[in-house]
Amino acid sequence: MTSAFRNKADLSRGRSTPYKLKHALKTVDKKLEGRDMKMEDAMGFVANKRVAKATDWVIEFAPGCFLIYGCRADGCETYPLKSSYWYIFNNEEGEDGTFEGPKSFWACAVCLGRFKYGESGPFRLFSLPLPEAKEGFYLAYWGNHDESANAKLSQQMMILKGATLYEEMRGKKITFDTVLQAVDILAERAEIELAHRLGDRVSWVTSQPVGKFSTKLYCEDQRLSLPFAGKRFQVFSTKKDPEADLDDIPMLTTDRLQTILDTCAAFFDLSTYDAKGPSDRKMIWNITERVKNLKIVDEVLKTIASSSSDA
Repeated sequence: MTSAFRNKADLSRGRSTPYKLKHALKTVDKKLEGRDMKMEDAMGFVANKRVAKATDWVIEFAPGCFLIYGCRADGCETYPLKSSYWYIFNNEEGEDGTFEGPKSFWACAVCLGRFKYGESGPFRLFSLPLPEAKEGFYLAYWGNHDESANAKLSQQMMILKGATLYEEMRGKKITFDTVLQAVDILAERAEIELAHRLGDRVSWVTSQPVGKFSTKLYCEDQRLSLPFAGKRFQVFSTKKDPEADLDDIPMLTTDRLQTILDTCAAFFDLSTYDAKGPSDRKMIWNITERVKNLKIVDEVLKTIASSSSDA
């Protein structure tokens, strides 16, 4: 993993955009560009700071485990079941005549509130399979963590998302189209599973008119963002429903979030990553050592769920 990737791993200043993704993949490292995916390329692919931009559209970070972006503007509490169910706006012309330059911003298609990391970041929503739980799954918010811990946790999350994307990309050449196809397959799978898992609290909504904005609505591809108002899509609401038999959603502590990430890292062979520096080697060594000491995945998640009331 390069120092440039490590410094960009915490996406606390915003979310990536389709233009940045496309531009990044156009300039992907020559040793990976156009090659068939092989196991020895695994963590080189995951850690590549350009390919890593695609992980912003990947909400699955281990089998059946999801992290969903939501809108918290003015009490919205709406969580689209795909990362593409958002608007993207920009007035500034970018490369190739597009209108998605460096000042793009994401907006909720339900309330039209701008996505702000400081407001919504701590409320990114985990949905984890947990057969022993009352609902058969466990919900929790990302939580508030100090800057250093948040950067490390975000970096690990990006690696797990990248590993998930890699598994879907296995055997395919690395191009914008194949990465986009893999992102779309993962998104479709996640939406189906989340809609089934969350049941009655998932509803269909219609993207709202965007006339309040003087900026232009931009859509590189419908698999990356909403192209127009009036499109129907599925969302999950975290607003308390007095008729719903669901517990309050806890905020994860740093230790509990770390346990979840370590548990999910057990699904991947991170030993294939050839670290290039002492800091990277230490980070990977720490992850693999923690994974060795984990209990069975369900038992770990049960412990997290049962102790969440102490937070």
